[in-house]
Amino acid sequence: FNSNTGWFDVAANWQHDDEGVEFRSSPIAKLFVLATIKFATRDAYGMGIEYEGGKPGWNDAMNGLVGMIGSGMPETYELHVLISYILSVVKKYQR
Repeated sequence: FNSNTGWFDVAANWQHDDEGVEFRSSPIAKLFVLATIKFATRDAYGMGIEYEGGKPGWNDAMNGLVGMIGSGMPETYELHVLISYILSVVKKYQR
């Protein structure tokens, strides 16, 4: 442990707890957190996922949408697919 930087030498890219043990989580847990954050950032009507303030660079046709309503339905459909996948994996592996 380097007291000047607070990093663990060669393992600086890994997250550690207070004792210096590498923190680990399963891929399904990471997907669950992603789905939770997306679900929490729905718009006031609960229909679209809010944009982060900038333009949605991947979709030029919707660049003006951010200034008008600030949310989009394609991301909500992605969220539906993500939640369906998570539920199917949890049901299949009983976790």
